[in-house]
Amino acid sequence: MAPLLVLMSILCLFLTWQNRKKIFVYYPLIVLFSILLITFTIHFPINDQFFNLTVSKNEAHYLINKWIYWHYLRVLLSFLLPFFIVKYFKQILN
Repeated sequence: MAPLLVLMSILCLFLTWQNRKKIFVYYPLIVLFSILLITFTIHFPINDQFFNLTVSKNEAHYLINKWIYWHYLRVLLSFLLPFFIVKYFKQILN
């Protein structure tokens, strides 16, 4: 399902190129890029530290809490993304 959402969001960019007056058409892309930004800049580096066993016991608690906070935000954005995509396509089809 995730690849489908990514493809639909990219499709939004190309279809809205001519309709730049309405800001809501960019919401799916903004949310998608926010999810990807969180994943690549926060989750992957923290995961890498844990997988390579370079985390001390003192750091582990801090990094786990940081990872969980950003994970909840990423999940929330993932739940919002389909609603923005549906809203976008409703506007395009009307």
